[in-house]
Amino acid sequence: MEIAQDSNANTNNIRFQYQNRASAFVAGIEFELRKNFAFVHPALENLQLNTNVSVNYSATQLTEPEIRAIQAVDPDRGDTRPLFGQSPYVVNAELAYIDREVTGLQASLSYNVFGPRLFTVGIAGSPDIYEQPRPSLNFSVSKTFGNYLSVRLRANNLLNPEYKFIQELRGTESIFANRRVGRIFSLGLVFNL
Repeated sequence: MEIAQDSNANTNNIRFQYQNRASAFVAGIEFELRKNFAFVHPALENLQLNTNVSVNYSATQLTEPEIRAIQAVDPDRGDTRPLFGQSPYVVNAELAYIDREVTGLQASLSYNVFGPRLFTVGIAGSPDIYEQPRPSLNFSVSKTFGNYLSVRLRANNLLNPEYKFIQELRGTESIFANRRVGRIFSLGLVFNL
């Protein structure tokens, strides 16, 4: 299932529709590392690094009408394209401190970034729209008091990157849409029964 521009919409209003591909190919490899820092010093046993990296490849064959429409506008375009929403890479990393027993403290700093991914399939030769990479940095800390009460502070989207969607035609990029969503802070009190 993917999102494509609606070929029946008038040119002043862009509408989207869902469509399915007849077939596709996906392959990838994923690496993961989890390591606590006790090897540096025993006092650091509650500090842990978690990382995950994946490298992916995806392709779907374009239909003959799609190829003709695209190559009429961009003769150098091939006859395949990546799958909707599939990034060529994804990187996640987290530095976490967890000490539930002694201090009741948990904290984490997490990072994520993904490669450019197909956001919307173009129609009638119009270029596909790609969501561009944007880094995400989040922080969370919580403290437990006794068996029932905890306080949690979260700070999300600390880098406040631009959400950017582009189209490319013959090597020239144009911005389809861009925005920033802002940083999000929350403070919570949790009571467990």
